[in-house]
Amino acid sequence: MAKISAVINVVREEVHFLAQVLTSIADLVDEVILVDMTGGDEVAKIGAKFEAKVFKHEFVNYVEPARNFGINETIGKINEMLNSGLFRVAYQTNGVVIMKVA
Repeated sequence: MAKISAVINVVREEVHFLAQVLTSIADLVDEVILVDMTGGDEVAKIGAKFEAKVFKHEFVNYVEPARNFGINETIGKINEMLNSGLFRVAYQTNGVVIMKVA
């Protein structure tokens, strides 16, 4: 079976959603990559509780550099991108599917 990796870009405004998001996907993915753009250590503390891999990335005003950085760190053949704890976007080789998480 293909491995599923979740990539979550985290900015300051979204940290308070992170534990809820990680709880909601815990049984759905094989790996969680957190791309931390907050400049603090709270993301690493939360990520450790869920055995997530945490990578620091400079803050940028658009998602692509951090998203691509996170994707390059995954083991999965299917990568899920999570945005602000509101939607899960499953990126597959044959298209994009958007599903509500909450």
